[in-house]
Amino acid sequence: MFLHKPLIILVLLVKETVAFDCYTCENVVDPDDCHNITGRKSDQSCYAKVDIKERTRTFTLGITNNENCGPIPIYNVTKVKRDVEEQCFECCSRDKCNSQLCQHRKPSTCIDDVTVDCAHMNVAFNICRKVHQLKKMCPKFCRLCSLVDGNWADWSEWSACDVTCDVGIHIRKRTCTNPAPAYQGLMCVGNDTETKRCNNMLCPVNGGWSDWSDWGECSVRCDTGLKKRNRSCSNPYPKRTGVHCFGDSTDVEICKQKPCKAIKPLVAFKSDTIIDFSVKDNKVFVFTNSPINTGGGYNNKTGIFVAPAPGLYLFTTQICLPSPTHIYIAIIVQGQVVAQGGFGEREWGKCYTLNALAKVGLADQVSVNCIGSCDSSDSLWKHNLVTSSFSGVLYMTIINRKHNQFIY
Repeated sequence: MFLHKPLIILVLLVKETVAFDCYTCENVVDPDDCHNITGRKSDQSCYAKVDIKERTRTFTLGITNNENCGPIPIYNVTKVKRDVEEQCFECCSRDKCNSQLCQHRKPSTCIDDVTVDCAHMNVAFNICRKVHQLKKMCPKFCRLCSLVDGNWADWSEWSACDVTCDVGIHIRKRTCTNPAPAYQGLMCVGNDTETKRCNNMLCPVNGGWSDWSDWGECSVRCDTGLKKRNRSCSNPYPKRTGVHCFGDSTDVEICKQKPCKAIKPLVAFKSDTIIDFSVKDNKVFVFTNSPINTGGGYNNKTGIFVAPAPGLYLFTTQICLPSPTHIYIAIIVQGQVVAQGGFGEREWGKCYTLNALAKVGLADQVSVNCIGSCDSSDSLWKHNLVTSSFSGVLYMTIINRKHNQFIY
């Protein structure tokens, strides 16, 4: 027995020095959300304080010296006029008791605080105007029994990404309906919407035209000719199934030079719009719309240009093909190929240009023909923004066929 006595005394001493625990958190919306626990000394107590600022209420739980623990404050005239923010300060000495302090009765119980003379306070200070300070102290007297503070409902599911490619956002929402505020109750505190990032595959890149090049030189040294400029579908290039540029890659403009020494016949034409999209070997492309046909040489029913004057001509054709068509075309003068090319792309439709500078005799026939890979019923590109065309202009007139003398 003698050996056990010091042990008993030691245990008793330890028990006397054991510290109770207090919850310790600052500015939490709900005391039940505080899970931080700290031990206190024998001369200390747990305390809870609630601060009300405008429409928000926060709690501070902690440890204080015992001499700081007095009765719940009774606010005097000066403090009331200053719109006191501290609503409650309470102490307790039980283990972790401060999680439930400053949690006064809810208005639904409709019981006034017995420590407060609600009638006297209202006469002196018109306290019922301060709804959210009095809803727990004098709810019955101030007719706040039906007051309900709003609370958030659960978040909705995340929305689908707001874009189908590249970077976008998901959105979710919640409503202040659990319950909804009623009879002067507070609205919910916080955001009703949250977003988060969503990543998708990269978007297609549609092609864009580069700037036009500078105009080239005029095609003649005297009288009226043509000058050209070009652009490319490279600003940016189409990527990842993006759409190719629509429109012409070549622009032609009439240019005027000094008058020629001798008068020459003016011959120029431009025709577009193909109706028959089928192609066969040696078939003539017929361009049915002729906005320019000076000299009347082009026949938009046969697709054949008959030269009304001999000379050196510049012919240009643009042929638009869908993917993955590949064909060979040629500009033919009196049955002779003067320019040819094979055209076609694998990824998108495109227009191709073929030029020819050829000497043409009086009444010689000129046409654009398909000369290879032409066995198709639908090999040309049909699009309201894309136009196949055939044009020509008299570059120099032959005045002496024997010596091939030209007049500019």
